[in-house]
Amino acid sequence: IERRYWALCYGSPSWDDTHTFQSSLGRNPQDRKKMAVNVENGRVAISHFKRIQSFGLHGKHPFASSIEAKLETGRTHQVRVHLTHLGHSLLGDPTYGSPTQNQAKWKSLPPSIQAAIQALSGQALHARILGFSHPISGENLHFEAPLFPAFQTLLDLLQSYTE
Repeated sequence: IERRYWALCYGSPSWDDTHTFQSSLGRNPQDRKKMAVNVENGRVAISHFKRIQSFGLHGKHPFASSIEAKLETGRTHQVRVHLTHLGHSLLGDPTYGSPTQNQAKWKSLPPSIQAAIQALSGQALHARILGFSHPISGENLHFEAPLFPAFQTLLDLLQSYTE
């Protein structure tokens, strides 16, 4: 199965090429509605991340980045939990990374970006590609989904902040 996601996250990861993150993933022992890395009895989760582009104001550290995530495994909230653990939570993620108005990562965003994030109905994560072999015919099937409008609007705004 091929699964590729596009994500918009806070900050700019230090890795330029593909970065593989492997952990166990399971229910968060402090909050059963969340998942967490390296929990007892968790299942193996492997994600390959590639930074596509970083966004920021000239001369300052980037405030956001676009990421492609390729999954080897398909665990619940895998991309969201792995990126949050790496310090780059998804823009608009109400469960794993939504900052308060007083946090530096929120304050670093231009007001137009803040408004676009608040217009999202969830996190800035898009299931871009799904591919698999048909179980009966064996035919390789490949599906690619266009970006949903709020994600596209946010990405367009972010791209106006590239150097």
